[in-house]
Amino acid sequence: MTNEHSISHLRLRISLQGTVQGFGLCPTVYRIAQRLRLTGFVRNVDAGVEIEIEGGSEQIEGFLCQFKLERPATAVVTTEGIQRVASLWVARGSRFFRVSEPCLHLAQKPRARNQEQRLT
Repeated sequence: MTNEHSISHLRLRISLQGTVQGFGLCPTVYRIAQRLRLTGFVRNVDAGVEIEIEGGSEQIEGFLCQFKLERPATAVVTTEGIQRVASLWVARGSRFFRVSEPCLHLAQKPRARNQEQRLT
């Protein structure tokens, strides 16, 4: 991996605290990440919602801008933390964005009982 690649490719962890669960944040994050072809995940945690996104610096910047515009108005974020974390791209070879439990049921459309749905 060249230095140019490591500068233009990054992974961020975004922590949102406040009244943020149950207002459509997970599906919104998933849709934006899919649109921008980012990898990572979104999940509910005790303190709120945790997002990890990975991709090119322009994709990441686009995600941050679009998320501010598309974030559900009913979700009240009192604390937002963003930090750069180690890339998992090379280590895991991940090419997907996933919604982790317990957010998973919020991102899925209603379906028949015996029908299986994958988000990746």
